[in-house]
Amino acid sequence: MAYTKQTWQNGDVITAEKLNHMEDGIASGGTLVIGCTNNDGNIVLDKTWQEINNFYLNGGSAVIIFPYDETDTYIMSVIRVYIDNNNSYRVIGLTASYNNTTTVFVFQADSASGYPSYS
Repeated sequence: MAYTKQTWQNGDVITAEKLNHMEDGIASGGTLVIGCTNNDGNIVLDKTWQEINNFYLNGGSAVIIFPYDETDTYIMSVIRVYIDNNNSYRVIGLTASYNNTTTVFVFQADSASGYPSYS
């Protein structure tokens, strides 16, 4: 459902209903920015699988800021969040490069409260 913007006027009263409307709009959209650390080739996201999944299921989009090396950083779109048949909690990221190639990264965690990683 699309968010309907509230147009505020001078003198409008702030009510719980209007604040809840705003909170619902924030919760159901926007972009979650996920950072990560690169520990000798093991990339660990800074959000748990559950945090990413909750945001994704509520209609928001997510991007991962991925430090590829000292001079290059990828910004990838999260295209899928799921649990596979082996109970691995996965976050799939997709990045495109300047030469029109795409790369898929599969981050995984052992639990919903775990921080997905890629190596």
